[in-house]
Amino acid sequence: MSSVIDGLILATVSAIVLAPIYLRLVREMSDAFAAVVRAAQAGQPQPQLNAGDLLSVDDQLAITSVTLALQMIYLVTFLRWKAATPGQLVCGLKVVPLDVGLSHSPLPWPVILLRSAIWVLPGALGVLVVFKLIDALFPLWHPKRQTLHDLAAHTQVVFLR
Repeated sequence: MSSVIDGLILATVSAIVLAPIYLRLVREMSDAFAAVVRAAQAGQPQPQLNAGDLLSVDDQLAITSVTLALQMIYLVTFLRWKAATPGQLVCGLKVVPLDVGLSHSPLPWPVILLRSAIWVLPGALGVLVVFKLIDALFPLWHPKRQTLHDLAAHTQVVFLR
């Protein structure tokens, strides 16, 4: 549930920041659809469309870069400030160093950066989506219910209540 809440927050912020690109994409898609309809009405073959016609490589790179940067900023900021993301806080969760229990000291920067990078950066490459899936499901069979990014950073998530 915490990931859903954090995902909605990040999606909203990303959509606002990337609105100019998305609006241009909507215009391009609308124009392409209109061209297909005109061709169909005239009995002509449908125009060929390439993905690059709708969204340039620069726009694709901008979307990926901005999304990854916002995710890193979000995670790093909240893990350092509250030791939890807003989604984790709503669910009563907190990230602490391994085997420390409920700690009130801030997480060290290297721990935060490593944990965040291992969670966010596989999203940059579609082929690593399997890694993210395994990472998310790993607590189901791990004895301490840790994810792969928890194992790498020597952290665990605990309940506040």
